[in-house]
Amino acid sequence: MKKKTSLIVLMIFIVLAILIGFVLVNKGDGPVSGMILADKVLDNIDEYNSAEETQGSEIYLVVSSAYNKLEEEYKTSIPESENLYATIHIVECPKGSEFTGKWLKDDEVIKEDVVTLATDSEGVVTCMLDGDNVTKGSYSFELYEGDRKILEKTFSVE
Repeated sequence: MKKKTSLIVLMIFIVLAILIGFVLVNKGDGPVSGMILADKVLDNIDEYNSAEETQGSEIYLVVSSAYNKLEEEYKTSIPESENLYATIHIVECPKGSEFTGKWLKDDEVIKEDVVTLATDSEGVVTCMLDGDNVTKGSYSFELYEGDRKILEKTFSVE
């Protein structure tokens, strides 16, 4: 009987260890699941998913989460003088969560927006950079949750 009890305890311990391992491996670093840089607004998660799959001439950059790292999946040249919209896919955040988006050119902040998640749990937030500010050079887009930077993506306008 003692061997049977020991075996059951050992099996429970192994199962719990495996479950804890899955939780730790799948825990992301933040709420950002991806970002699309485009010349149009992507108003909701369906439009975001469609643009992510089809890309096209109005989509300049697609960044997606893979194994808890954000990786570039698609990139094309970005023209001058076009309005730019950074649409960020947010997961596991309550409705009303606020984020700050910062556009930088040559490491200088040129625009800052506070955006609010309008949906529960999963959705998109969008920050816009006016085409008058889009000239040749190196840019970065940063997204903050409070004081914590949760996304940074650099790109160039040619």
